[in-house]
Amino acid sequence: MIRLLIAALAAALLLSFAPPAHSQELPPLLGDVDCDGDVSTVDAALILQFDTGLIDSPRCLDGGDVNDDGNVDTIDASIILQLVRGLIDGLPPVPPDPLPPPASGEVVIGSAEAGPGQHRVVALEARGIAAPGLGAWAIEVEYNPAVVSLHDPAPEIGGRSCDNESGLVLVCNPDFASGVLRLSGANAHGLEGDTELASLTFQCGDVEGVSDLTLNLRVFADATVGAPQPINPTVTHGSITCTETLRQLTVTVIHDLNGNGQRDPGEPGVEGWSVELPGFCGGDIAFQPAGPSATDADGRVEFAVKEPWGCIRAEDKFGWVFTTVRPLVTSVGPRQTEALILVRKVGQQLHLLRGAVLIDGLPAPEGTSIDAVVDNASCGDSEIVVPFGTNYEARYTMYVLGELDRPGCASEGDLVEITVDGGAVADVTFASGSTGELHLYLGPTPMWFIEGPREGPAPVPYIGSLICGEARTRPSGFTPTSSHNVYVFPDALRSGCGAPGRIVTLRVGDEVLRQVVWQEGFVPFDELQDVVLPRVGAFAQPSGSGFSLTASGARIYAIALALAGLGLVSGGAVIWRRRRAG
Repeated sequence: MIRLLIAALAAALLLSFAPPAHSQELPPLLGDVDCDGDVSTVDAALILQFDTGLIDSPRCLDGGDVNDDGNVDTIDASIILQLVRGLIDGLPPVPPDPLPPPASGEVVIGSAEAGPGQHRVVALEARGIAAPGLGAWAIEVEYNPAVVSLHDPAPEIGGRSCDNESGLVLVCNPDFASGVLRLSGANAHGLEGDTELASLTFQCGDVEGVSDLTLNLRVFADATVGAPQPINPTVTHGSITCTETLRQLTVTVIHDLNGNGQRDPGEPGVEGWSVELPGFCGGDIAFQPAGPSATDADGRVEFAVKEPWGCIRAEDKFGWVFTTVRPLVTSVGPRQTEALILVRKVGQQLHLLRGAVLIDGLPAPEGTSIDAVVDNASCGDSEIVVPFGTNYEARYTMYVLGELDRPGCASEGDLVEITVDGGAVADVTFASGSTGELHLYLGPTPMWFIEGPREGPAPVPYIGSLICGEARTRPSGFTPTSSHNVYVFPDALRSGCGAPGRIVTLRVGDEVLRQVVWQEGFVPFDELQDVVLPRVGAFAQPSGSGFSLTASGARIYAIALALAGLGLVSGGAVIWRRRRAG
């Protein structure tokens, strides 16, 4: 009896330690792929890492198929995020009935050109996505590894994440396969409109060639709550062109603290300054970037350019002045060029004036002083330049400083006297933050026009046989031909030259290039009024019938009249002598 009791107690004890049979048969918690007993954004991130091939399999992968479609993919990750954000009550989700129409839109990847060894960034974007927005995607980007390589983004926890600014749950594997990048992402609320999904950096190798950037959309679904629907977007593929003809141009905007027009040690770059390469300067610009681009924290911006690359244009910021007329260009390698743009901060309380400067009919020479005077205090910060891309007249830029910038200078509403070489020429009313155009013309204003592009010396303006002006060659540097500014002086500048309305002959040596009417003010070359003068020795023919003479006939007629006059005089003298002799 005792043995039976002991056996029963032993059996009961063994059964108390054995797990119940039904606990081994319970399925994993739906959505809990890391087996931690909870469903969170970590589970969604693990599904994306599994989808991109960064991990082999989560511990509880079977729990990842939350929509029961037989796949564990980015759509499951999107539904898990909907649960975490409180958009659905539980898993599996309950699809809406009826299902709304799926979203629409397009997927685009950019194109670029680069030289050997250079890298270019292209954007992968979802554009024009309609409601309810983009909720899940798995995109493969195929490229030619023999032409370009994909820059490896910095590693992050659990995998590598492509650069993006969208705040998305996004995972990228640049080594998904040879020449294939895979990008997987999910979003609970849906991305509507235009979204940059990733910025991809490619680098050209040592050979020329073109690598197509082909997009394969493995998953592209909207954000329908409980049941994301497939989107059928328009797809635009891109390419990377690697060519020997490109040069890398690095432009750096420098804060020229001492204003000496040179980069000195300790002078920093200026961030956020817009720089572009305008095509009208004759440069053949490559694709990246095609428009203005902002400088980075070091004041730098890079361009891929062809030869010749033309000119550089930086924005004209209020409160800053350029301390060089043109960028300082230095070749730093066989296919690399560096250009420095130096700028100087003027002040805080400013009134900006701009305009042309003419002194006695000619552009102001170097050394001309322009100032703004308030109660005998110098309050102007000015410069005179001959800029490119204009009519090549001398122009000035001046910041009128306020009392916050220089003690004793202008406050709001004060009258400021504008002087040229110490002489007062105009008055302006100071208004901080305002701009205005004020031309400074001292002395008589001549006719002025630009002679079109031509080779050889500048033409000289004549009024009759008197030289009444001068010509100056325009600044060169970007075009192989020359242009000239021609200034015609009035009587006040050169006696005997007259005034507008007279005929001006343009000559190079003995060659007459053009005869025009002297017009008032500044007249472009193509708006000059040409005149045609009669040839020397030709006489105008009167209209209608009547007597007319040629030049030779007129000479014969004049000789006959002279002979007849002599005959009459001698005959009259003979008659007078006979009458007197009586």
